[in-house]
Amino acid sequence: MRILICDDNADAAFSIEVLLSLERHETQICSDGQTCVEKARLWKPQVAFLDIGLPEMSGYAVARAIRALDFGPEILLVAVTGWGAPEDVRLAKEAGFDLHFTKPADPVALLRVVSRQAGSA
Repeated sequence: MRILICDDNADAAFSIEVLLSLERHETQICSDGQTCVEKARLWKPQVAFLDIGLPEMSGYAVARAIRALDFGPEILLVAVTGWGAPEDVRLAKEAGFDLHFTKPADPVALLRVVSRQAGSA
């Protein structure tokens, strides 16, 4: 699967990338919202793991922008963030996220999400 990872914390992004690369998924990393939307537009990933607290534009705005792209309705958008209050989860859902994980996210759960998406593709 093509998986986009956007997190301004390089260590967090890298750890997700390593996990997914071990499963032979194609990954790209970016660290700000504007770049994320542009990479998504050009690369058309099947899954995106997005932080919420990003520079340039929030993960909520990124999710809305990706959903507005021609392939946007099909992509699986997953919030992986330190923002885990009920209000944060509600805002993520309203912005178009399919799932919400609070950091540190369980690696097995992330792989399960990708596996399910791959099975439905």
